Parts: sequence; C-alpha cells; structure tokens
Amino acid sequence: MSTTLRWLIESSSLENLHCVACSDKLDTPISSVNVLDNLDVVKWIKPNELVLSSGYLFMDDESLQRQLVQELHQVGCSALGIKTRRFFQTIPEAMLQEAERVGLPLLELPFFYSFSDISRVVFQRLFLQSSYRVRSEQRLLMALSNALFSGAGLSHMLQCLVQQYRTSVLLLSRSGTCLDAAYTSGTELRGMERFRPFAMPVSGETISLSCAGRQHLFFCVTLPGGYGGLFFLEDPANSLRGALTTLQHAAVLISLKLEQTRLQRLSSGECEGGFLSLLTDAAEDLADEEILHICHLHHFDYQKKRLCIALFPKDAAFSDPSALSAPLQTAAEALCRSTGPVQSHFLCMDARQCCLFLLCDASVSNPELLAQARVLIRSFQDQLGEGAFTQLRIGVGHCHQSVSSIPHALKECADVVHLMLPVFPDRNVFFASTNTIYHLLNQLPPAELRRIYLNTIVGLSEYDRANGTEFLKTLEAFYAHQFNASQAAKELYVHRNTLLHRMEKIKELLHCDFKDTNDLMTIYLGICVAEMLG
Repeated sequence: MSTTLRWLIESSSLENLHCVACSDKLDTPISSVNVLDNLDVVKWIKPNELVLSSGYLFMDDESLQRQLVQELHQVGCSALGIKTRRFFQTIPEAMLQEAERVGLPLLELPFFYSFSDISRVVFQRLFLQSSYRVRSEQRLLMALSNALFSGAGLSHMLQCLVQQYRTSVLLLSRSGTCLDAAYTSGTELRGMERFRPFAMPVSGETISLSCAGRQHLFFCVTLPGGYGGLFFLEDPANSLRGALTTLQHAAVLISLKLEQTRLQRLSSGECEGGFLSLLTDAAEDLADEEILHICHLHHFDYQKKRLCIALFPKDAAFSDPSALSAPLQTAAEALCRSTGPVQSHFLCMDARQCCLFLLCDASVSNPELLAQARVLIRSFQDQLGEGAFTQLRIGVGHCHQSVSSIPHALKECADVVHLMLPVFPDRNVFFASTNTIYHLLNQLPPAELRRIYLNTIVGLSEYDRANGTEFLKTLEAFYAHQFNASQAAKELYVHRNTLLHRMEKIKELLHCDFKDTNDLMTIYLGICVAEMLG
C-alpha cells in the first residue's frame, strides 16, 4: 500500500485520527511532513506534504482560517492536520466549510500525539517504500543487464519491464515502426505495426497513438543513439513519472541490445539472404554503414546515379519468375552495350516483385536516364510478348544518388503504381517523374481536394449526371491530346465539329475561355482530382 491519507488514518500505528473534511480524498498521497509554526511557512510547503498545526496562529481569526485553507490548497499540500483539545475543542466551522469548498482534506489529530510522533511514523513509511523501490529497480536493471549479456532477446527484456511496472510496452523505431512489444496478461494492442504520422516525443512526455482504430495514451522514454523509444501504456492509477530516471537507465540497456543485434547482423552475414531484403524490410531505420555493408556483399555499385524500375505481378505472385527475369536481363544487357549512358545494371527479385537498377555516372541528367528506362521497357515488352506484359504493373522511381535513398527505391516504385493505377486503369507503366501533379495532390487532405474540385469542374460533372452528356470526358480528351481537336475527336469517335461544339458549351459551364495559362492549369488540377476521386 502506498503512503496516503487513507493509510495514515486506517492502517498506520497511529490511532484516533479522523478526516473531518473531504473524506472522499483519502487516496491523496503523502510525500513528506511539514509543521506550520509560522504563516510565512506556507510558501515553502511542497505538493503532497502533510501539514501539521496546533492552531494557535489562527485560533481567533475566522478570515485568516479561511485564507490559510485556500493557500494550502493552492500550494497542493495533501492535508492539514490540526490538534484538538489544546487551542481548539473542535476544528472551527469556518475552516470545515472552506475546506469542503476548495477540496482540502482536514484531519483531526489527537492531543496525545506530538508532531514528532506523527512525523516519525510517516517518514519511516516513506523510507521503507523508497528502499523497496530502490531494491526493486536495482533488480530490474540487473535482470536487463543479465538479459543483455546472456544473449536473451528483446522480447525478454521488454517482458521484464512489463513485470516491473504492470503495464504494456511498445518498442518503436524513430520512424514509428513497432520493433517489438510486450503486454500485461489479457492485454494486447492490435493494428500498431506502424504509426503514421509520427514524431518522436521527448522522454517523460505522453503521446496519443491509434491502435486498431482506438486512441491510447503512452508514456514515452526515448532510447539513446536515435534507436527510437519505449512507449508504456498509460494507467492513471499507476503513473510512471516517478520512475523516469530508472526507465532512462533501462532505455540505455535496450539501446545496447539493439546495437548488439545490429553489429551481429553486420558481422554474421545474416543480410546475405538477398539484396531485396534491404528494399522490403523496415530498412528506413538502417544506418548508412549497414546499407553500405549490404551493398558490398551483393556488389551493388552505390556510388553511381541510379534509377529503379520495379515490376509487380497483376495477381498475387509471378507464376514463373525465371520467365520474367531472362528477357529483362537480356534487355538490360543490350541497353548497357549500346552507346547510351547506362553503364551497368543490378537485378534482384522474388515471387512478388522484381527490381532492376540502371546505373550511370553522376554527370548524366535525370531526363536522359529516364529516357533510357523507356527504351529498356519497350525492349523488354517486345521480348516478353504483349500478353505476358499486360499482366505486369511497372513503376519507375526518381533518379537518386544518396546511399540513404537505396532502401526506399522499391517503395517509391510501388507508391507510384498504387497512386496512378486507379487513375489510369488501362495503363501498366507509371513513371514517378511524369506524375508529379498527382503526387502533390495526394499529399493534400481530402477537404482541400474537394475544394479544388468544387472550384473547377464540379459544374461539368453535375451537368453530365443531369443530362446524360459526356462533357467531362470530352475535356479530359481535349487536354490529353494537347488541345488538338482532331485527335481528341478521333479518340471519342465523334466529328471534329461535334467536339468543337461541346467545347463551346464546356467554356460556358466553366466560365472559362481556355486562353489564360493559370485557368488552363487550374482546370487541369480539377481534372486530376476528379480522376483520383473517381
């Protein structure tokens, strides 16, 4: 049991103590004891201190009695204990009323106890509690140290924390990825593999995180070395703020374990399972030296400018990966033998994705390297055959040269496919560099996208629904063919004059003559938003 007013009245060795005001606050903790022998002492009283008084200083002054109760409440003392049958037969009614009003517990103390008797009992209890806590925390740190040096896993170390503090704990990377977790009995948090958006708080802060659609409060202790943080599920009845120093020591041991694991991975060759693991695992938390080590193992020339081309199956997996890799390898080798700027390539794949890196000197411009990617994709399409080619989804990322960008190459390609496929379902090749507008729009909140739509082409959509026309489709074709009416009409299977007639009606509905560059761009943004929103 903790040291509270309830313990003092009901369980301590002291007898005949009574709470005469705010008896609903008996669970208020006691952190120390102070004696009120001078009114100036009030400003030195600390939160949760038990204040003892004989009442002599305020026995004949009702206004002073009320003022004292207010001031003690403001400084946050746990309770005011007053001796009776010396200067007071009973505690004055004015003090009782004021204490109930502001929420300050008042204790009636028997005359036969000295202040030193009461103080000794409380301080002895606090000392025993402090000693127990120190021994308990020492046992925790010893258990964590033993786990670190005996080779026990992170899960075991986290379970030690759970047993000590009786609350669930998550180990999150600095980017919000859940690296490990341990739970109290009957508690398990779902849907917390990765938190987005995420910003690492400082130690001692409380942060709200969403798990399976529910918000939970967590107490954070950051890990040294930038490894992330420990997040303890908040329990109002069991605050961890008093244990912050010990938790910070524990965080050092957890960081050492993470560093130990990292060094073991580097030295043991564990990463030789495939270069693709660098692209598909939670590699955003890898240090540059780890990335370089994996590149050296697989002879990947990280010093070159690179462009990643990723192939994904239309279905869950490639039916025959080798049938895909052979023509892709052939097309890449032919491109490297040509007089173009691509000097080498690097291919890695599994049943779910295939990555081809085109490598060249840093002096080669991005547009030139992207043009080489188009040449390679056409050559690969010719060798693979149209039927098999249409069963693929191909994403082409941005040009990069930094080491830290290597682990993100596959995700960048996957993101452009996921973003653009709903917009252009009849296509299967998507370049991140040529879909910048869609990428920028995708960063906007839904309300802002809706505003762009309402400010631009909503009139066309509503007119089409009301009248069965295809003005929005006509406008999209007009833009897609660079305002060439003949080509747009050909795509829509209508006469050129019909398309021109439709464009006049579109100008009327949009209140736009398509002569101002800003208007043209704004309308195009509206078309893009409509395509994204379906």
